[in-house]
Amino acid sequence: MKRLPVILLAAMLLVFCAAVLSGCVAETPSTQAPVKASTQVVTPVSTSAATVVATGISSRPVASQDIQDDEFRVVLLESLEGAILPTLGKISEDLSKTDMVSLKTDSATLRSQADDYYNQLNDLEVSPTWQATKTNYLKSLPELGNTGDYYSKAAIAYQSGDFTTAQNYFEQGNTYMRRANEYLNSTYASIPK
Repeated sequence: MKRLPVILLAAMLLVFCAAVLSGCVAETPSTQAPVKASTQVVTPVSTSAATVVATGISSRPVASQDIQDDEFRVVLLESLEGAILPTLGKISEDLSKTDMVSLKTDSATLRSQADDYYNQLNDLEVSPTWQATKTNYLKSLPELGNTGDYYSKAAIAYQSGDFTTAQNYFEQGNTYMRRANEYLNSTYASIPK
């Protein structure tokens, strides 16, 4: 293998990790200091059970909210902790190991998950309290799906030895990932306290 592709992958991994995993904090969104929107980086990995409880996302229904709000919270939690975040972790690991076979598969999984959860959440009617969270999360899902598409294309191009095309696809995927991060940051910030 040529040195240039390894350097290319290292650079793409750094951009991906910066977009997805940087800014990890142990604080909940309710105690986090305000950050300028232009510099916010999503903290998807910090959506732990403690954060979920502290921010009001719970798989248990809350009596004062209508059924759709409860269903939205459950699906939001399921999609983030049970699907999207683990898949992003796998993609990061695939990139760090230069495992293009797994990257292709995991990226296709990200596309599928983003589409599935978009369809599940789009038609839910939520109260005004949850509307901003819903809107921001729905905006993030197509961006995540596009990220998966371009990373998958990059893996295929890389496997065929077309490193220039792979680099272009990685860059496009990173652009979509940055957009998804912006919407995910807004999603976390808008979760009712």
